[in-house]
Amino acid sequence: MLNREQYLNFHTDYYTRLENSTASENRYLPYDVYHVPAETVMGPQWLIFHQLAENLIRELLNANNQFFTNIRKLSIWVDILNECPDELRNDLIFEIISPLGSYVIGTPYIIKQRYIYTAVMLSHQTQMLQNTDIRDSSLNERNININIVRRYRDSFESMPAFIDALNQIDDDDYTNATVNYRNLYHHRIPPRIEVGLGMTFNRFRNPDGSVYYGLGGIQPLRLTEILPALYDQHQACLDIFNSIWTLMGEQVSIWERIVPNET
Repeated sequence: MLNREQYLNFHTDYYTRLENSTASENRYLPYDVYHVPAETVMGPQWLIFHQLAENLIRELLNANNQFFTNIRKLSIWVDILNECPDELRNDLIFEIISPLGSYVIGTPYIIKQRYIYTAVMLSHQTQMLQNTDIRDSSLNERNININIVRRYRDSFESMPAFIDALNQIDDDDYTNATVNYRNLYHHRIPPRIEVGLGMTFNRFRNPDGSVYYGLGGIQPLRLTEILPALYDQHQACLDIFNSIWTLMGEQVSIWERIVPNET
């Protein structure tokens, strides 16, 4: 365990590096640009849609921007780890780097679910406007998933592009690059980060479906190798934000056409 002086020295080094680092401004989405017009539509249904849209877009902005900030933090800690004395390396990993790394690696999945939720909630409100036979109670929030999004594929012109962008987040390439870390972390036993073998005794399945048991530890994840995949995932998050903004713009235009504010 790091003592007080060691812990504070590491964080002093971290903040010094953070202050001296430069972040590409186009990696952060601005908050003052993305607002849903409030005055072009009227009616109580619109109030619900507008409030949902404003709140959900703000949360997506927060998620995207925080993801990039956390990648920057992790990158700096990896630099510090690469220069760390051997006798402090394990403590630095276990106490500081591994908890942050675990969270950042799992973030693409978290963000993907938030985009799914946003698309479904706004699409549901808009379809209720278009078809008065649809009841609000027909949507169960606990059942929202990618399959619900696909039901709207033919309902909005922008939805296919949104789904294509959604498929780039937490995709197979990222899963392979991180050795399925997020899924294993939540449902089984994940590989360790930077040091130590995980699960040295495992259950395996043959192509014919039979199973066997044997030795074979999981090598630790090397964050230096994973950072490029994290930056790629953040770019995918920027791309899908543009897609959800386009989709929402299409839906706002539907509201403006059906219940315009004529005052």
